[in-house]
Amino acid sequence: MSCSTEPKYWSLISIDAFDGSVIVLGVFDCIEAVTIRLNRLHHGCGDEYHIECFTLSTLEKEKSFAEAAQKIGSEGEDLYSD
Repeated sequence: MSCSTEPKYWSLISIDAFDGSVIVLGVFDCIEAVTIRLNRLHHGCGDEYHIECFTLSTLEKEKSFAEAAQKIGSEGEDLYSD
C-alpha cells in the first residue's frame, strides 16, 4: 500500500460463490466503516468478500500527468527519428 497523503476510499465487494457475480456492497471513507458493515452481514459457508482501497484523483492531477507523459513521449520520438 502506498504512503500517499491523498484521501483513501474503501469498497466492500461480495463475490457470489455459484456464478462469480460481483456486488458492490458499499464505498466507505475509512476501513473501520468497512469492518462494521462486514460484521453486520449474514455470512454463509463459502461467502467471499473483497476489500479494495482507492485514492481519488482530481482533474488537475490527471491533466498534469497527461501533459508530462505527452512531453516524455514526444521527446522519445525525437530520439528515434531519422
